[in-house]
Amino acid sequence: ARGDVVGAVGQTAKAAMEEANARACEQRRWVLNEKRLLAAVGLDGLASHFARVPRRTAGLTRWVEAVACALDRAR
Repeated sequence: ARGDVVGAVGQTAKAAMEEANARACEQRRWVLNEKRLLAAVGLDGLASHFARVPRRTAGLTRWVEAVACALDRAR
């Protein structure tokens, strides 16, 4: 809501990676390299969200919510 694009994108990416690591744990998979982790656990669809990050505050809030919904749907 403050318009901090870098902070919002960074924290959203961290959330996606944490969810991916949690899924890998659930699948009893040991992850040494996170380069392909999102795809390995079925979250590769999130990449399209990160390709379209808005620069304005109102759009940024909606974008974060859309990524959160995508994570929920993927569960």
